[in-house]
Amino acid sequence: MYLQPQMKKVTKHIAALTMSALLSTVFAVSASAKPPHAKGKGKGLTQAPGLTQTYAPDTRNELPQWAQQRISYSQAKAIAMSRYPGAQYLDTRLSGDTYTVLLRLPNTQRVKVRIDAVTGRIR
Repeated sequence: MYLQPQMKKVTKHIAALTMSALLSTVFAVSASAKPPHAKGKGKGLTQAPGLTQTYAPDTRNELPQWAQQRISYSQAKAIAMSRYPGAQYLDTRLSGDTYTVLLRLPNTQRVKVRIDAVTGRIR
């Protein structure tokens, strides 16, 4: 189909305006949306230049449980072994956010060491 040169310009301008309106709508909606785990009014939300809002907590404890990194089985074992030097390692289990490391002491007594899977602290 042949369009006159002036009509081509009008068509290009309409297409450009439509695209800019769509993009501004998409960015406006995503910038106003909060993540489902964000509590409070704007808590933990920051505005990156040219990007939509992202969840950026101030401290590690403000992250939801599913987003926190966990220590590995071998790290839990090393923490428990450092607590009871000379103990023999038997088993490690993960239940929720707690590792349970089973050790046998030199006097044949068994010990369960509970370790927080996120922080690595002995409970």
